[in-house]
Amino acid sequence: MTRAIRSVTGLMILVQGAAVQMEMNRTWAQNEATPPARVLPASQAPPVYARIAALPAGTAITEFPFGDVAWEIRYVYYAATHWKPITNGYSGSFPPPYKQRVARLQRVAANPGAAWQALGDTGTTHVVLHRNAFANPAGADTVEAWLKSHGATELERFPDGDMLFVLNSQLTNHH
Repeated sequence: MTRAIRSVTGLMILVQGAAVQMEMNRTWAQNEATPPARVLPASQAPPVYARIAALPAGTAITEFPFGDVAWEIRYVYYAATHWKPITNGYSGSFPPPYKQRVARLQRVAANPGAAWQALGDTGTTHVVLHRNAFANPAGADTVEAWLKSHGATELERFPDGDMLFVLNSQLTNHH
């Protein structure tokens, strides 16, 4: 083996074995605002989740913005702080009903009735509106107005901008 081949071979071995810093706890933006850099332990979770934990059995939660992967992952993580079923989610596979729900709930103003029906079909009893998660505040305003126009009642507004709504029985009576 020539000296040049040995040198190239040695260099290749060093390059392959080199330690490269790997990014961890990275967040990104899909369509909405970029989430905070990390999720917090249950004891430091956003206060809306402690309030959800105190809701009665039979509660089912939908969180907005809906369908944005960066936020959906967080909703799944924080569901372990309250253990109530959520209609949001993240997986390697998305079933057709979820994709249809995303199409309706990401654009509630396009067809408010169909969006409300989609929400009702999930069995949702309460909605969390994460106002600061929207890239455009007008999107949060639209969802809030849509909820209220369909009879949702604001239960609590939190200092971090989160809002908790209860959906009235009319939701389940329209399908």
